[in-house]
Amino acid sequence: MSKKSPTLPLESVDALRRRVEELERWFQTHDRQVRFLERERQKLSALVNHTDAGFVVFDPSLHVRWLNNVCRAWFGGTQSAHGGQAATCNELLCGEHSICAACPAARVLATGSVSHREVRLDVDGVTRHIYATALPIKSHDNRIDEAILMMQDLTDLEVLRRSEEASMRAKEQAESANRAKSEFLANMSHEVRTPMTGILGMTGLLLDTDLSPEQQDYVKIVQTSGESLLAIINDILDFSRIEAGRLTIDPIAFDLVAAIDEVVALVAERAEEKHIELIVRYAPDVPRRVIGDAGRIRQVLLNLAGNAIKFTHEGHVLINIEKLDSDADHARVRVSVEDTGIGIESEKLDCVFEKFTQADGSITRRYGGTGLGLAITKQLVELMRGEITVNSSPGHGSTFAFTLSLPLDKEAPMEPPRTENLEDVRMLVVHRHHKVRGVLQEQVIGWRARVTGVATGAEALAHLEAAYREGDPYRIAIVAHDVPDMPVEAFAVAVKGDPRVSDVVLVMLTSLGQQGDAERLRSVGFDAYLTKPTRPSQLADVVSAVWSVKRRGAREVFVTRHTIMEARAHDATSRPSSGPRARILVAEDNVVNQRVAVRLLETLGCTVDIAASGVEAIKMLEAGTYDLVLMDCQMPEMDGYEATREIRRREARAGGRTKIVAMTAHALAGDREKCVDAGMDDFVTKPVRRDTLADVIDRHVLAPARGSS
Repeated sequence: MSKKSPTLPLESVDALRRRVEELERWFQTHDRQVRFLERERQKLSALVNHTDAGFVVFDPSLHVRWLNNVCRAWFGGTQSAHGGQAATCNELLCGEHSICAACPAARVLATGSVSHREVRLDVDGVTRHIYATALPIKSHDNRIDEAILMMQDLTDLEVLRRSEEASMRAKEQAESANRAKSEFLANMSHEVRTPMTGILGMTGLLLDTDLSPEQQDYVKIVQTSGESLLAIINDILDFSRIEAGRLTIDPIAFDLVAAIDEVVALVAERAEEKHIELIVRYAPDVPRRVIGDAGRIRQVLLNLAGNAIKFTHEGHVLINIEKLDSDADHARVRVSVEDTGIGIESEKLDCVFEKFTQADGSITRRYGGTGLGLAITKQLVELMRGEITVNSSPGHGSTFAFTLSLPLDKEAPMEPPRTENLEDVRMLVVHRHHKVRGVLQEQVIGWRARVTGVATGAEALAHLEAAYREGDPYRIAIVAHDVPDMPVEAFAVAVKGDPRVSDVVLVMLTSLGQQGDAERLRSVGFDAYLTKPTRPSQLADVVSAVWSVKRRGAREVFVTRHTIMEARAHDATSRPSSGPRARILVAEDNVVNQRVAVRLLETLGCTVDIAASGVEAIKMLEAGTYDLVLMDCQMPEMDGYEATREIRRREARAGGRTKIVAMTAHALAGDREKCVDAGMDDFVTKPVRRDTLADVIDRHVLAPARGSS
């Protein structure tokens, strides 16, 4: 007979059930906590094992209990190299078996505070710079029973710091070398330009003397060779300044037309020697007075125009100045140089602006040059925040163009009106070249005159006769010297021999004027002549002057650009007394350059005294009064800068102000600023030409005198 299981009271069963449920909940909570802790342990392990820092845990006896992957890679594991026990802290950090008093982990266990120490470890033959931080790990009863050591590898930062120090030293050395290079360039510029001033100045003076044709030819060869050498030297110096970062832009208010005219005057003779038609178009809407670096703009155009003439054997070179757009403050101007020369192959266009490069190696051998001109030109245009482009086709020529945004000179004086009104005057332009004819017609239209263009003498005669029959005759005819179908003298004789049209005024456009041209042209009936290329301002002056002469009936007057310049010079220099144009002191230590300056200034109607040093210049200014001082900057005893500062100091006490213009062989960026800072009024570089000196005298001596009257 089986026994029955004891029966528990109902209250005990409920209590047991509740207890079981509590245990199940506890186990579930414990399981969640275990899983949570395991996840956190995995996170911490992943973080510690995949960080760049090393972590080691030490027991109270400073033996390794655990280390992360970084430290395993550094130390190889937890075992001591001296037996089977775990390695000690000092053994890892210092390579010693004994515990060191400076050990950061030992200090943590002893004091309970965080400890730091910089150590160096040799790992696989590499010395690592380590920053070690030890932190205490406390038990539940607040006892310190472990220490954790965090080691940050600062090797790369140390290398970076040393690299930065090395970079700083290298930068200082480079700046020192750059200063030495700049100083060398300044000295080179001075040492080279000073003798070149003497060579070119003396050859210019020699050409003004009575020489035989053979001697004239020899001297011109010397002068041309000297100018070519100076151009090469300038290229090298400019390139060196660009490489040294010393080439800067010096914006001033200037006359854009005058700047273009100066370049045209420099290249006109080379174009004429090669029988190339040099055409200059200055669009009527282009502003004259702008703000920019006039010298650099001239240099860019001179490089482009010089290249165009060099690489062109027949045809033309067109310098075209246009306004692309403008607002109240700026005008965007495009200057292009078009030629009919040898051209450039399309695949070589990309390299034409590279230094030491020409499109073909044979070009250097045939045409010469440094290969720096276009590279410098591009750098200059970009320094002026402009753009330069090239289009070319082999055998059909090239067009180089640069575009600049130039501020308008709002303080420019009003231009004086033309002396004679040409509005509605009917004119005839006779020129075989359609581009030149178009440019001339555009200029005449700008005067509000009426104009017709023809290519031949026969066409011109027919138009003159037809206009007479219509009762609206031509008043002025502008005629090129190379009328294709007849000698120009025969054309003039035909016009003056026909009583119906003989009253027309004839203006000749000729090549570079030769001695006797004026009398020969006058004898066949011409009233005026102007040498090509026809610059807008000169053509307007000559046509206006000859029409004024015609209106007054003074037919015996023959008008040229020289007669106009002489008339202006007479007006500019006319004074109540018959004294010299200006009294000038030249401070210059080079004997040859002294003689050149004296002679050039004397030909301009000036009286000149010489000072061989800055000290002597100061003494001479105290003893007498001068209208202008031309001050060389590099002289013995006292240079031009210090001499100018001393002159200004004395004037501040005594009153008055003498005009001082630097006349120096220095031509580096910053030299103008140095002159202005010293108290000088202007700056011209050697070699100085006669027209440059005339311009300086006009600006600083004659213009102020006119303004004060």
